[in-house]
Amino acid sequence: MPRLLITDAVPLDPAAGAYGDACWIEVGDDGRIAGTGTGPAPTVPDGTPVLEAAGATVMPGLIDAHVHLLLTTLHQGEAASWTPGYATVRALAEAGRMLRRGFTTVRDVGGADRGMVRALEEGLMPGPRLVAGGMALSQTGGHGDIRPLGQDWRPCCQHQAGFARIADGPQEVRAAAREEFRKGHST
Repeated sequence: MPRLLITDAVPLDPAAGAYGDACWIEVGDDGRIAGTGTGPAPTVPDGTPVLEAAGATVMPGLIDAHVHLLLTTLHQGEAASWTPGYATVRALAEAGRMLRRGFTTVRDVGGADRGMVRALEEGLMPGPRLVAGGMALSQTGGHGDIRPLGQDWRPCCQHQAGFARIADGPQEVRAAAREEFRKGHST
């Protein structure tokens, strides 16, 4: 049974770089396209929403393979006061905004975790499919080392909400990577 019927839509074929003929699109219960066609739209059960696109362009969902959902601000003073829970809520709100901009899949390569993936999969918050790569690995002084200049101790980056962890040398990098793999991150 369709979850949604879109009528009078003009599809964009990015591979061909061309628009197709006006069509109807049936979206199934799983949120995926179940059918398309030109001509009269199929009859749908009562209560099925019908969206009249009125000649508007429809296109495949966008994919962003390099995002940092937890970096919703670059103002370090502001972000320093965030708890992990607050940072996560801000990140999930940004995921919702990305979905509304047309991104249906994003790959977070620094910060997002399995909990955020699960929340989006369960529909607790609106957002795109999320592939979480865990925390980025950065050397001391690298772009992931966000400590204030006067701070010499390192646990800040490993134990606070953030997008990176510091690892210097082959053994620390291997240990940090294994820790991210242990948490279910693979990209």
